[in-house]
Amino acid sequence: MGFERVYPVWSDYEKGKVLRPHKGSASFSFDLDVREDKYYHLFTVGGSTQYFAWKCETEAPAQYLLLDDSLDTEHAENAQYCLSFSEDKPIDYIKRAYKKILFPVVFIHHVVTTKPEKWKVGLSARAENLKIEEGGYLRMRVEARYKKAGVSMRDILSPADISLTIDLPEGSYPMTEFLETLPAAESDIASVCVFLEGTRYSGEVYVEEPKLLVERYNLLPDFTPAVPTKASLAWVGQNFSKKEWHKFRVTLNGTVIHDDLVFECCHVNADWEILLPRELLKEHNTLTYELLSDYREAVPYRFSEVCISERNGGDIAIVSATRVGKVGARAYILVRTEKENATVHLDIPKKYLAAEKQEYFFAEAGLHGIPLTCLSTGMHVPFAVTLGDVRREGEIERIAEGEVDGIVTGTGDMIYVGQSKQEMENYLSWYLSEYVGNYLTIRPNYLWGEGDRVCYAECWKRLARILSECGIYYIIMLDGRDICGKAINPSPEMLESDFYLGRQKHEDDGAAFYWPVTEIHKHPFTEHYRDLCMLAYRENPDLVNTRYDAASYIVDEGPYLRYNYRTPHQKRDMKVAAEEGVKRLSGFLDGGRNVYHTGPSVLFKYFMQAG
Repeated sequence: MGFERVYPVWSDYEKGKVLRPHKGSASFSFDLDVREDKYYHLFTVGGSTQYFAWKCETEAPAQYLLLDDSLDTEHAENAQYCLSFSEDKPIDYIKRAYKKILFPVVFIHHVVTTKPEKWKVGLSARAENLKIEEGGYLRMRVEARYKKAGVSMRDILSPADISLTIDLPEGSYPMTEFLETLPAAESDIASVCVFLEGTRYSGEVYVEEPKLLVERYNLLPDFTPAVPTKASLAWVGQNFSKKEWHKFRVTLNGTVIHDDLVFECCHVNADWEILLPRELLKEHNTLTYELLSDYREAVPYRFSEVCISERNGGDIAIVSATRVGKVGARAYILVRTEKENATVHLDIPKKYLAAEKQEYFFAEAGLHGIPLTCLSTGMHVPFAVTLGDVRREGEIERIAEGEVDGIVTGTGDMIYVGQSKQEMENYLSWYLSEYVGNYLTIRPNYLWGEGDRVCYAECWKRLARILSECGIYYIIMLDGRDICGKAINPSPEMLESDFYLGRQKHEDDGAAFYWPVTEIHKHPFTEHYRDLCMLAYRENPDLVNTRYDAASYIVDEGPYLRYNYRTPHQKRDMKVAAEEGVKRLSGFLDGGRNVYHTGPSVLFKYFMQAG
């Protein structure tokens, strides 16, 4: 009942094999004894040849903020670069370029006025077959906020006092200027936030020369590569980075089996896999990879290993079963069905096991758990499942006497698993067949995972069903440190079951007590990144880490500082500090939706007081 068997094809972790975009191919041959009751995956290990430090926990998210990979000179008309929004097919995530202008603005020795009568805003754009799907948009959005007593000039969460939206029209057109007048200000301006953003659209689209015309100055910089120490002249991007996405065409025995993007997580020697069509496999096989990444200065790819994974298939397969059951407690069988609407018959020895029913109808293809009750002690207790003419047999190694101790233990490595049915079911198949534990920590993540940028509710509901059917307790650790994967945490409603233990906050004790504050006036990229984080929380509060709610606020005093869940205006008194600390920790609970937290034991008393 093992989950998989791996057949090595090629390996070289010392030098590897480098493939440059649009230059040649990499081929590998292998022999295989193909079986009808198995299915096969191609497992590839490697990664881009850029310096490894760019894949670190801090550097990778920083790289994701850059527009550099989407800058284009070929389609620019007046500017040095235009910014490509082009997409072959509609995207379900948001692409967003962002710039915030704080007032007053100083050019050399000239101070730009903060209360103009008329401002011009706009951009130039060209399009080829631009189509906007239902619920989609591609637009320039401008928000201006007035200076207000007690409100930071850097605030972006309060409602805008002036706003304007310029929607790009569908169709095809040459580089065209779209310019409109922003309503006159009634008070002094604190900031102007400019967003170029789109979702659910497709087509070739290029924009250049964004404009915010005040007096004789354009306050918006052009789209150019970021320059060290001059971040104030750069835009921050969301989902414009492409170095972590490789375009591969894979051919098996002369037939193309994959022609799409592959995500590279931030590990050195990251892995990815695709399904190998069984009907194309032979005794002697040849695989060919072509790297078709097509963006400005696309990075090469270095192969480290290629192998084939063989897994149980057919109409029905037994993936796992409880190894040791206890009398009076539950045991579980995990099966996989190949097709929808499957009726599975269960055969168990009634002396040892009991089940709610003998037949199970599974409307959905994939993994299903069948709960059993252990009745008496035994060794190698057999069972069988039958679907049509296919019968699979398995066993529970042992049923023993003993109390159920209530201990739950497991891992948090689901941070590496993507939000797709195949990814999740492969991981659960391994987890349960290897008896790793009876507890699982869910932690969705873009850079460590599979590049998810949207939360897929049906995937999480399926996961919750499978885990609860197999008696596995689970919790979610809220994540989302990088700009691409901010809104991919499933809501409590998506995970609800009797085995769901709630939400966990991670390391926010540091945010509340000992992390250093940030002098954001020295770090415009950091400020823009934080703005986008808080904007993501405002747009999807159930799916975004609550670390980015309004409690993560900023104040204006001396050098501008950002404080997480704390204020600098506090008496230096231990009793007051303790009370304030408990108050801050209570804020983590988010109305009771966050029930666990990882932090140092020295704060245990205060965590208890906070609930």
